[in-house]
Parts: sequence; structure tokens; C-alpha cells
Amino acid sequence: MTLTQATQFVMEVCLALQLSTCPTVIDKVDNRKDYKAKSVAAKKGDTGKIYYRIELTPLFYKRSDKVQKETLIHEIAHVALFDKEDYHHGHNRDWKRSCKKIAKAHKISGRLACQEFCN
Repeated sequence: MTLTQATQFVMEVCLALQLSTCPTVIDKVDNRKDYKAKSVAAKKGDTGKIYYRIELTPLFYKRSDKVQKETLIHEIAHVALFDKEDYHHGHNRDWKRSCKKIAKAHKISGRLACQEFCN
């Protein structure tokens, strides 16, 4: 999956979820080798508007298409909760429920995507 394909997948899922905003998907060069992607919510400027992004590391691109989609579902579940102004959810029950619901709706196994401590 390329960055463009990952962005398209994320946009399709966000539209289906009717999120108020869709995260930007970017490549992140990171020396850490223990995660494939992470979601970030950040305020920009004085407007108080929250911007979301999903950062993909080089490890993301080394995984299979299935694992890449599961990883994106994992991160979109975080963004879905950010969208509800729940910025401190981590991998709690609400996140896991959101993750499983999104995975099921997109016919993706939530087994790996929705593990509490995986990225």
C-alpha cells in the first residue's frame, strides 16, 4: 500500500463514519522500530480547531496489505474518539468498542487491529 492508497482508505472509512474531519496521513521518518503508525490530535493556532493526522513509519510499508489496513483501522478508532473530544482514551474500553465496530463495518479482522497494546 502506498501513501496515496493509505490516504484513500482512511478517507473512505472517515466518510462512512461521518466524522467531522478526516485526518491527514503523512510519512514519518522515525528511528523507533516498535510501531507502524500513530494518530495525533493537535490544536493549531488561536482558533482552537483540532487537526488530526496519522503518521506512518517505514515499518508500516513492510507489512502485508491486511496488516496495513488493520493498522489504519486501529488509528482511525483513535481519531473517531478524538472527534468526540475524548483525547485521553488510550486503548480503553471505548476505544476497543470503536475499533471493533469500524473493523466489522469494513470487513476487516479486528483481532489484531483492536488489541489493547498493539500499534
